[in-house]
Amino acid sequence: MPPPPSIVSEPPRPSIEFAALLPDVDLGQAQQTADRLRTQVAALSPPSLTGAITISIGVSVNLPDDDVGTLVQRADAAMYDAKAQGRNCVAVRTTSDPNVVD
Repeated sequence: MPPPPSIVSEPPRPSIEFAALLPDVDLGQAQQTADRLRTQVAALSPPSLTGAITISIGVSVNLPDDDVGTLVQRADAAMYDAKAQGRNCVAVRTTSDPNVVD
């Protein structure tokens, strides 16, 4: 008899978060850079893995009244938007309003 469904699950996937600051780069360039990175990471999936390596990227811009914390929070919210869209994609946030998704 198999174990109950609540016990059967995939092994946890490691999750690593980091931030990259791209000075003198506009939003479009940052989004293109993030998408190139996403594509290159996906291509790294070794045959020994049972699934693909994916990356969800949140992109934002430094607004005039931002401090580092505000900028990182907005980029983090964009990353969770990307995960909610099915992972392995890039999402953009240009406002701190949680109800506005670009």
